[in-house]
Amino acid sequence: MVSLLLRGSLPSIHRITARTGHQVRPLFGWVWGKDPDKDGKYLSFPHQMEFTTGFEKVMLMLQQRGIDDPFDMQPLNVTKEMREKNSKDNPFIVKAFEPKRLIGCICEPDATVICWMWVHKGDPRRCECGYWIKVVDADDHFAMIQKEIDKEFEEKVAIEKARLAQEQLKAK
Repeated sequence: MVSLLLRGSLPSIHRITARTGHQVRPLFGWVWGKDPDKDGKYLSFPHQMEFTTGFEKVMLMLQQRGIDDPFDMQPLNVTKEMREKNSKDNPFIVKAFEPKRLIGCICEPDATVICWMWVHKGDPRRCECGYWIKVVDADDHFAMIQKEIDKEFEEKVAIEKARLAQEQLKAK
């Protein structure tokens, strides 16, 4: 049914575009990259990085670098050896951006309650079950990405200024 509609509508679209001067390409050519544009390049959907902005773009850039959990929200995978070696001198390390972090400890594997506590940077803290936890500074991935975005923006501005200068020289 859809193919019949498309067969009937495409000739009329081409007649309209012939009068207006606008060029309409068939949808299937655009999607599959079979219809080259004026420069001979194949058309395709833009990449998500080309049109995203703000925090979403920062998160995509971090994912491209292999950082899927920049806020360190995944639970610690504590092995039996880690539990045996845990002491005040060798605590579990948790990263935080702020001076303190709220930590939840499931003290026993079959526990139905989570023991919540605030842990401050620098000093390890002991849970009710006996495990030691220490909070350290997290890597500031966001500052690194923001510097990259600023550099990319400055390069685009410089290119645009050079293009405008060339146009002004041609106009004279």
